[in-house]
Amino acid sequence: MRHTKRLTLTAFSLLLATTAPWVFGATLTNGPWTATLDGTGPQVIAYKGEPIIRRGALTGFLPEWKGGRFFMDGSQLTTTETTATWHKHVEGNQEALLKLELTPKGCRFSLDTTITAAGPSEFSVEIAPEAVRTVEDHCFVWMDGEPQFLDLVGTFPATGGINELRFERADRTVTVRCTGFQMQDRRRGGGDMFLVQVIGSEGVEPRKASASIEIEVQEADPATSEARGVALSQKPRDVKDLPVANPGFESTKLLDSWTENPLASLDTATKHSGRQSTRLTLREDVAKREHVYLIQNVPVREKGLYQAMAWIKSEQVEAAQVGGMSPTGATIIIEFADKQGKWLASGSYAGGLYGTTDWRWVATEVAQAPPGAGSAVIFLALRGIGTAWFDDVALSEVNQHVIKLSPLPGQRVADNTPTFNWHYGWKTPATLELCQEVSFPAEKVISIPKIESLPIALEKHIPPGKWFWRVRVPDHDVVSTAWEFAQTVDLTRDTTEPKIEHTYGWLSNNQPIRIRYSDNVGVTRVRLTVDGQEVSSQVRWSKTIATFAPQRGWTEGLHKVLVQVSDAAGNTAERKLFFTHSKPRPKTVWQQVGGVKTGGRKRFLFGMYGVRIQDMQEIAAGGFDFVHNYQWDGPGTNEEALRYLDAAQKNSLQAFIGIWRQQLMKGNEEFVAERVGALMNHPGLFAWYLYDEPDIQFQYVSPEWLTRYYKLIKALDP
Repeated sequence: MRHTKRLTLTAFSLLLATTAPWVFGATLTNGPWTATLDGTGPQVIAYKGEPIIRRGALTGFLPEWKGGRFFMDGSQLTTTETTATWHKHVEGNQEALLKLELTPKGCRFSLDTTITAAGPSEFSVEIAPEAVRTVEDHCFVWMDGEPQFLDLVGTFPATGGINELRFERADRTVTVRCTGFQMQDRRRGGGDMFLVQVIGSEGVEPRKASASIEIEVQEADPATSEARGVALSQKPRDVKDLPVANPGFESTKLLDSWTENPLASLDTATKHSGRQSTRLTLREDVAKREHVYLIQNVPVREKGLYQAMAWIKSEQVEAAQVGGMSPTGATIIIEFADKQGKWLASGSYAGGLYGTTDWRWVATEVAQAPPGAGSAVIFLALRGIGTAWFDDVALSEVNQHVIKLSPLPGQRVADNTPTFNWHYGWKTPATLELCQEVSFPAEKVISIPKIESLPIALEKHIPPGKWFWRVRVPDHDVVSTAWEFAQTVDLTRDTTEPKIEHTYGWLSNNQPIRIRYSDNVGVTRVRLTVDGQEVSSQVRWSKTIATFAPQRGWTEGLHKVLVQVSDAAGNTAERKLFFTHSKPRPKTVWQQVGGVKTGGRKRFLFGMYGVRIQDMQEIAAGGFDFVHNYQWDGPGTNEEALRYLDAAQKNSLQAFIGIWRQQLMKGNEEFVAERVGALMNHPGLFAWYLYDEPDIQFQYVSPEWLTRYYKLIKALDP
């Protein structure tokens, strides 16, 4: 089909370059894609007339987000038949070029900017929920290959480090490609779902940055739409509200059903709903440990999953240790007590409010009641100095469901060692069960227990015929529904994929990479791509090993190797492996007693957490050796980490660098490898900080994955 391209400008000429703040009615069209423009960026990007993006924007902010400093209004707009660019330059502040490109297959919205002033810049698009919703109450989306469910009735937490989103509906997939963006839910503030890239600037020297967002829509095969609809309509969880006594503090008796606190009072002037709320004010001269909480126990069951929530407002809340406890601000906490009411186990803290804020809905992560639990303990907390109001407290029991992904119901599978995939919103081992009878009699069930990594392929062949499969989660007493599929090939057919070993390592200049693999019959073809370039013709390989070394030696840094191996039956396996090369550096050995030894020199280290660049001179003067910043446990970029290491080296310090915990939870080995490859040669780097407290469920990473990460880092940076 030949697509027509046209540009409609109702008030301006075809090719327009203007500094006017608005270009009312400008529209681009290319195939099924249209875009409506104004003087600051694209207003609506639509596919077949349905809005996918409602707004694309760039805004620069003052440090610590204290107001705006750069806006795209008044920018120079230039258009062609299929593109639009917005350019604006404010001397001493920021220069930015936004560009929108439409093709018959999709669109690309990009930014190139140079920031001179201090303060963050936000490059964003607003995603229309109705365009990507799977069913009425949620979106099913693959985030960098991991299945996620975005709640469209309630809220969902922000997720960062995103490179690809695939929103699934029965009839289509909307794919969004970007680099290191964050998905945010701003609907409670009057917005929608936002995809955001934040670019920081310290204002010391100009910072150049670029970012882009690409969007495509792929129509589903009509033959699979019914099965896709069944799969995508699965509910990830049910939520049951539990009774909390006096949740809105409407009782005339002060703190009825809550623990006593002489610094708390009822407030009829400030409330979220009803007649009143409770107010807690702490001053440094009178606050004690017993004053920081309002507490209530609510009965729960063992192994259940629970989440506590409340509306909270704050006024001039400052971080302070009250009664020796670390500050959390104004927040809500859930923990657990035994059947006699004695404290049993920790649970989850919600993010705390500081400063002065209006009413905000604050929720803990989901926490599991341990064996022996009889009640959830709700803490309304002000661990700090200032005033907090609490209202409309709630406690929910969350029933997670197994979301089966493949094989789809009724699917015909030409594979006698089929692959299975599912999603469960809690990190815990699962058991796969297969049977040729829907009743799953115990003596006829094939069971594969303790599965933590997905997808999983059977190792033993199953005969052709009708099969049912389901998933059991023993730790939560959860069993999924059963789906039927048909296995269509006989037992003698070779449908087993080759296996490629996890192979990572540091390489000397001309050292070849060695990749090992195996197959039940034997590998007949090897394909190798190194850093995006196919080098298969230069690979030496046998049935079990392949080797490759570049003619001119390895360049410094990370090398990504994509390996594909096939057998005679056409079964193919693929894996991405990582290698590094650098000049040899002094090795640090941790001593059993007495600190570390580097280059034969022993040192006992004196370190400090939470150190900012502007603090380093003072920290160094205080005699510290090395520093840490929690930015690297979160969404801090490698570029920002390099600047941190530069500053550490300048101040005769070294740093230990963490790795974004959300990426560790996702199983993102490529993110870990990229961080190691980017920073490993910097003399300001002292050590890698992998993880602590992995047993806290909302940040859970299994021992299996922690071991994999440790081995990966150790191999790449010896």
